[in-house]
Amino acid sequence: MSTPQPRHRPNRAKDGVSQLQHDALRQIETAIGGRASLQAALLQAPPSTALDFVIQAIADPTQDARALSTICDEANVSLGELLQAYKLGVMAKGTVEAITAIAAGAAPVAHDVMRRAAAYDEPCPYCEGTGHNTADPTEAEPNPSPVPCKTCKGQGALRYLPDLARQKVALELVGLLGQKSGTQINITQANQTMTAAINGERGALARLQAATDQVLYSEPMTPDDLGPADGEVVDAGD
Repeated sequence: MSTPQPRHRPNRAKDGVSQLQHDALRQIETAIGGRASLQAALLQAPPSTALDFVIQAIADPTQDARALSTICDEANVSLGELLQAYKLGVMAKGTVEAITAIAAGAAPVAHDVMRRAAAYDEPCPYCEGTGHNTADPTEAEPNPSPVPCKTCKGQGALRYLPDLARQKVALELVGLLGQKSGTQINITQANQTMTAAINGERGALARLQAATDQVLYSEPMTPDDLGPADGEVVDAGD
């Protein structure tokens, strides 16, 4: 009985698979968490007939026993092409997650900025918003009576005046001022959130690179060898 083949099968490579390529793909498959993880990444990569063949094959339970190197050979996909597609896929996934996180956090941030752009009240930290304080019991006065809080004068809240920078950000949000510092703050926060999400995907890329180096150079690379992600700290006040 012949092995079922995915649709859209491209031309088979003529040179076959070397033992080195077989070992590299086997270790890479293990390092990135198996075929399910590979499939999830490749689905985010730019589509192609060859990759479509690989994705269908690794998603087919009847082909679980077949080596990834054999599948890639039949798809005419080289080791480098597979690594590049995996990289593009995990980076695309990280970017989508970063954009989603930014969108989810934008509304509460805007609400807080607008609320504190005018005079606003906060519970008094000295009486915890009760408006009064009670002294500790003593032998002379075992049951002391509450007295009005001296800080908030019994109101239970303190009024705060906004600083000029916060008011400028609020006006920029509603379009009444040209966007300068506020835009810089938003860009910085967006970059930080996106970097955090994408750095989560760098771990998968580091494991993949380490597995490749182990086979090709016999000197495994650790995630620490990759160094920190490139970035620049932006001062919002400039």
